[in-house]
Amino acid sequence: MVKASEERVNDLIGQCRKAGLRRTECLRAILRCFVNECTPVSVQQLLKKEDLKGRCDPATVYRLLSRLEVRGIIRRVGLPRRAAHFVLNDRKDSRMYAVNTDSGEVLVVTPKWDEAAVLRQVSEQVGFDIAYYEIQFYGPSSEESYADDDNVVYVQDDEDLREVAED
Repeated sequence: MVKASEERVNDLIGQCRKAGLRRTECLRAILRCFVNECTPVSVQQLLKKEDLKGRCDPATVYRLLSRLEVRGIIRRVGLPRRAAHFVLNDRKDSRMYAVNTDSGEVLVVTPKWDEAAVLRQVSEQVGFDIAYYEIQFYGPSSEESYADDDNVVYVQDDEDLREVAED
């Protein structure tokens, strides 16, 4: 796993070089953090990571995140006027997010559905192949949270949705 993640970091460094970014230890550390995350990460969370803590100036991290976003290496997830969360812009990895409008927290949502059928239908409607998708749901927090420790919400089917809504 460590070897695979280092290979992924090296691939991303290559993309960054082609996009005109200099190869720095701070850039490598940021990319390593993203490769090892499966959920969107805020700037504050990034700054607390061992790879970055005490090694990279916060202003440098902000600048690099902005440059990575402009070049399409990462993408911003969440509310426009809240703390930004970022994920790698891996076009093979489609995701759905639930964004808490009270706190700005971003959770990964993984519903159980026939993804291929939906993508086929959308592709037919818009007239082109769907390379990846990103869906965001917005709403205030409820009294109870249905997220597990990994900030991932699992929805099985319509019956489970009704149970969640009734609780």
